Amino acid sequence: AQARSIHRCRALQTAGQAGFMTGRFAEAQAHLEEALAIAQELGDAGRAASVLQTLGMTCVAQGDRAAAHRFLQQALALAQERGDQREHAAALNALAQLHRIEGTLDTAQPLYEQALALTRDLGDHENTAVALLNLALVSIGRGAPAPAAGLLLQALDIAEAIGSQLTGANVLAISAGVAALRADAARAAWFHGAAQAQLKRTGLHLDPVDEAVLLPLAAQAREALAPQDASAEEAAGRAASYLEAMAAARAWLLSR
Repeated sequence: AQARSIHRCRALQTAGQAGFMTGRFAEAQAHLEEALAIAQELGDAGRAASVLQTLGMTCVAQGDRAAAHRFLQQALALAQERGDQREHAAALNALAQLHRIEGTLDTAQPLYEQALALTRDLGDHENTAVALLNLALVSIGRGAPAPAAGLLLQALDIAEAIGSQLTGANVLAISAGVAALRADAARAAWFHGAAQAQLKRTGLHLDPVDEAVLLPLAAQAREALAPQDASAEEAAGRAASYLEAMAAARAWLLSR
């Protein structure tokens, strides 16, 4: 098990990805750094590019933006050099995430749009949804909820088509942000409760970059309501089933 082999590299990468998705960032970074070292020793540039993306986002989650820039630029360069469209799209998305959290939306948006074009060409529905969700978050960051609603409806269609409940939970969380921007505090609280319940059921976490945008909006919506009303709306959202929450999100987004 300790051999510096591709098998250990893959296992470490998988463990690192799981740690990132469940919020265990320091543990994830240790696994990913070892996976990267092995991939480099083996001369596996494709594996290294893939590991670098998650490693960069793990650094973002821990506030180390200098390291994140370094890793994500390396990932993008390797993907472009190899001509791997899938890795190229993933690297573009990861680098855009970093620019978004830094507030440079004019840099982030075209990177997301390039990633979206690549994933659509590949027929990669899951990562197409990721790009759509991120573009919706750019719209929210600009204080422009109208474009976000259309993007979320596209992502919702994909979530239902491929059965991705993580994508669905993200649709709910971002819908809460759209509702907060539209001063629909009750609906924002409901969607926030539904998103939190779905994430709890799956054991997954929102991307920290997304949380930095969405949690303040959820707090803003709660403060706009009487405490008992905010609690009641969030509780109603938490009590909804996944299918009920998806139907509610679709109906509300179509009405926008």
